Amino acid sequence: MSATYSSIKAMSEPDVMATFLADEVINPVLPAVAVKKVRATSGRRFEAPRVLWNVYEAELELPGGTEIRPLVWTKAFFNDSDCEEYRHRIRWMLKHRNGNPLDPQGFVKFFPEHRLFLYFFPTDPTFPALPTVFDPEAMRPVLEPHFRYVRPDASIRSLRAVRVKYFLHRSV
Repeated sequence: MSATYSSIKAMSEPDVMATFLADEVINPVLPAVAVKKVRATSGRRFEAPRVLWNVYEAELELPGGTEIRPLVWTKAFFNDSDCEEYRHRIRWMLKHRNGNPLDPQGFVKFFPEHRLFLYFFPTDPTFPALPTVFDPEAMRPVLEPHFRYVRPDASIRSLRAVRVKYFLHRSV
């Protein structure tokens, strides 16, 4: 059964996505986390007649009042066959990145009733190692030899990954 552009587009509006994130993604797993706001970022792309991509920044409040702003992106399909083929291609991610939406390794979940795949950065099927690259402790052994070469007298006290700009690769 095919989905219409208007139904998929309505689902992609930031206020609708904020409610969806709260009700279907965050609160069932992390009831103490509040979805305060969702902002669309540059990245909406309509690939007629197959798919609609959207990229958001979600403003979340953790217990104790700390705010975080994870990057969230969606991929919604208009027909079942394209959706099923994509689901099959990313089945490993769907099986292994589906526990906690705020897991530093990322998160992906498929919502069949909407034909929607929802990702939390750094999960990206095009770059499966991105969560490792974004993990400072996993990168320490890779970066230490370089830092020792550049500054032999310096020591690494801490590393921190910072998302500067993320361009979603859309071919997968």
